[in-house]
Amino acid sequence: QLDNLSLCEFHNITYFDGDSYHNKKIFYGLMVANVVKKSPAEGNLHLGDIICDINNVTIISKEKFFEIMNVTKEGDLIDIKFYSNGSFHNVSLKLADKYDFIKDEKNKGKGFLGIGLVDIGDLVADVNYFSRYLNPFKTNLLTFAVLPLLGLSPFPPNLVNLYTPPEIFWILYTIIYWVFFINFAVATFNVLPIVPLDGGYMVNNMLEGLLFKLKEKMKLKIDDKKVDLIVKNMSMLISLLTLLLILMPFIIPRLS
Repeated sequence: QLDNLSLCEFHNITYFDGDSYHNKKIFYGLMVANVVKKSPAEGNLHLGDIICDINNVTIISKEKFFEIMNVTKEGDLIDIKFYSNGSFHNVSLKLADKYDFIKDEKNKGKGFLGIGLVDIGDLVADVNYFSRYLNPFKTNLLTFAVLPLLGLSPFPPNLVNLYTPPEIFWILYTIIYWVFFINFAVATFNVLPIVPLDGGYMVNNMLEGLLFKLKEKMKLKIDDKKVDLIVKNMSMLISLLTLLLILMPFIIPRLS
């Protein structure tokens, strides 16, 4: 995960490409996500460049970048250090008038560089996210029924922020997501071999059918009431064992 990494520093990270995990050394920081045409940054800064510092002040957050830029004026000369293509570079740029690009009276005379920054962490999901998402049955068959509890509900916010479809899209997406998984979870729970769930009654019918077949085949002298009692006791035992298997992962860690 990238949440706790310091900006403007090298870090060793682990990433998942859909098939396997890999280790890589990266320079982590605020990356240039867009460059405004005819702005001071055009031709000097490019997509993917990582801004290290401005006027010898380390850019440790988006807030720090805006804090510096908000006190600049048109015509100010700023020194920028950035990381690009495996090496560090320096460039001095003369700021334009922000009003020329964003028509708001409040912007008159303010300095404008012309770049949009994004935290690299905003582009990356949890290292375990896609491995769980692409292989939901890898560790446990019940994993698919509890996706919301694994941080997959319904999609990582940092990835959602990268897309800008109509707002109704994410509303419908979220509704469909929850309707599907709630129904899936309820259906999965309902087929557990526990009375009075449907799965419990299915087990009862199967046991009853097997006992009657054995009774006829082996010509056992057992009345129907005794068969019902045996089925009831076996069903109760199966229900208790099922509950025990479900609760064991929660109980055992607390006993050790």
